[in-house]
Amino acid sequence: MEIDQDLVPYTFRQTLQPRTRIATFGRWIVDSGHPDFHTEIHPPLLIATANVEPAPSGVPGASERTHVEIMSRPFTVSQKFPEGNFVDHMVSEVEKVEEGIGPFRRSWRLEAHPNIYTIPYSGTPYMQLFVKPPIPRNKDAIPEQTLMVKFHFTTRQNVGVAVYDAGYDTVGIFIVLGQPTRPAKLPTKHDWNISWDDVQNELDEAWLIDILTALNLLVDPAADIILNRGVLTDRYDPPIAMSPQDTQNIAGPLPLSQLGSWMGSAVDDGQCFPVYGCMDVYWQTAPIVAKDPSGGAIA
Repeated sequence: MEIDQDLVPYTFRQTLQPRTRIATFGRWIVDSGHPDFHTEIHPPLLIATANVEPAPSGVPGASERTHVEIMSRPFTVSQKFPEGNFVDHMVSEVEKVEEGIGPFRRSWRLEAHPNIYTIPYSGTPYMQLFVKPPIPRNKDAIPEQTLMVKFHFTTRQNVGVAVYDAGYDTVGIFIVLGQPTRPAKLPTKHDWNISWDDVQNELDEAWLIDILTALNLLVDPAADIILNRGVLTDRYDPPIAMSPQDTQNIAGPLPLSQLGSWMGSAVDDGQCFPVYGCMDVYWQTAPIVAKDPSGGAIA
């Protein structure tokens, strides 16, 4: 089978340009971790981007197309540690280094290993998107102009995607994130050492650590050396949104009016993303053939 290069891979291959449309779904919060208490979508649950791209090659009468790419987060990182927030945890780590002397210490490294949630959401969140062609219908071409779609979505179990005619020359996408039957597998993990300066730059309460460091210089210089080694944490290989199912059950290109409910999706629990995929929406105008009175076509 020939792989459609317009559909794979899905890992946000399009460039974010000034005219790129972005829709982000997630918790809209007031982030108290910043001095101005600004609002954020934190963390994003699903992101959809849309660009205008050239007409499909080799398709007579096709217009420019709206190309949409959708991706959901595969994991969520907890901001809590056994001691509380990150500052509480770092103070506890410093205390472990300070307890004891010489080779008899509770700890020889500052460590901060985050807790990763392999089920990245709770409940059953749902999202709705509407996609239109980049140009409006040509009223002079009715009924020769047809709204065309081409798409594919790969999901995990209990995640549903429905593509439908939303009316007014619009394609609707309805996504329901149900609870997975099993957690996703984490990518390969690596040790990652973050410099002490970088940690302090991220902490509003860094003065607490500075005081502890200054005391170490006076009473336990070896502890200060340990602190300045940095913080040992975890870094994971970036997950790739790709599956053997990406080439299965591709919908289209076909008229939106001919769309079946079973078209355009495949399930693969071997990959970690709840849902990812892309869609093209465009107009296709049939050639107008004039006929002479005798019934023959006029060239």
